[in-house]
Amino acid sequence: MWGCVRPARYALLDTHRPQTALIQFQRGGRGSWSTVATVTFSNPASSCFFTRQVKFPASGSVRLIYSYPATDARLYAGYVHTYFDPLAPTVSRSVSVTIR
Repeated sequence: MWGCVRPARYALLDTHRPQTALIQFQRGGRGSWSTVATVTFSNPASSCFFTRQVKFPASGSVRLIYSYPATDARLYAGYVHTYFDPLAPTVSRSVSVTIR
């Protein structure tokens, strides 16, 4: 699997702590999502991109989910007067996976 979690790099630079995103799978494209793997970002010099080998159990959908760390002091600086909640998990679009 190849992807990018843009906010993880910036959170790593702000907090100096590794950041983790979840790879989630939904069997058959319906029902609940389950976490099948994680991606950890620990090198501030690297970009947001990652590759990860993941064995999906069946055809379905896959997505990434990431939560910005609440410990980042810079997090609320630009959102004081908005309705946007920067601590809410960010969920990528889902992509179909076909197992043959």
